[in-house]
Amino acid sequence: MRCIFLTSMVKKIHFSLDKTNSMLYTISTMRHRRNILHRKTFLITGLQIARLERLAKETDQNLSELIRRAIDTYLDDQEKSLGLTTMRWSEVESENVDS
Repeated sequence: MRCIFLTSMVKKIHFSLDKTNSMLYTISTMRHRRNILHRKTFLITGLQIARLERLAKETDQNLSELIRRAIDTYLDDQEKSLGLTTMRWSEVESENVDS
């Protein structure tokens, strides 16, 4: 199992690859307003990964960046429907560069 840690209490991602080449992502987000830790689990199947790899190759982008953007879009949609806010990957990355 791999772990990606991002600073400033915002997000932590765990992902594991199973025998069918599916990735299970568990994302921990810390909400700004109430500092409540939320976990959301995503399953990205081997077929979806293959499609994302193809898209990454066609658009000359990084696969992990495409997955991050897809997850960010999903989280943004969820937050809008719930009226919540979390930091986006780009905000986290810029904070990491600034520190």
